[in-house]
Amino acid sequence: MEKLLETLCDLLDDEIERQGNVLAVCNAQREAVFVRDLDAISARTEALSTLIRDSIQAQTKRHETLKPIVEHFGLPPHEQTMTHLVAVTPEPWKTRLRDIQVRMQRTIEETRRAVRANAKVMRRSKRVNDSLIDALRNEHQKSRMSYNSSGSDYATRTEQPVLVDHRG
Repeated sequence: MEKLLETLCDLLDDEIERQGNVLAVCNAQREAVFVRDLDAISARTEALSTLIRDSIQAQTKRHETLKPIVEHFGLPPHEQTMTHLVAVTPEPWKTRLRDIQVRMQRTIEETRRAVRANAKVMRRSKRVNDSLIDALRNEHQKSRMSYNSSGSDYATRTEQPVLVDHRG
């Protein structure tokens, strides 16, 4: 059992480090959005995808390690949580697992705040871009207006932008 608990703690420490990397990438992604660096945004998004894939793969290994531990301590499915595991494990595992739980909760909460901040910045950026596009569309519509032959009213020109020039 000692070996399994040691392995579980090591796997959870690895996950905390991975989640810390997710937090750092989220913060870097927000900075890239602020400076409108599309290449950096793309790179950060790819890094997040990689970290998420790694986390999903690591989850399988953690579950394989956790299964005999919860069976050993007789934890029913509804009690197979970190809090219940901490409650039934002996020292020094109880203290180590409690520390892991606190660090994981802290990291996840910080990441949650960063993701919310990123979403807010990206929504704001999208609104700005949408309003710029609308302004350009309106300006294009105005530039298509001219006076009619008597000069007393606007006449709409029917020209549309073309994709192919006159030479074909």
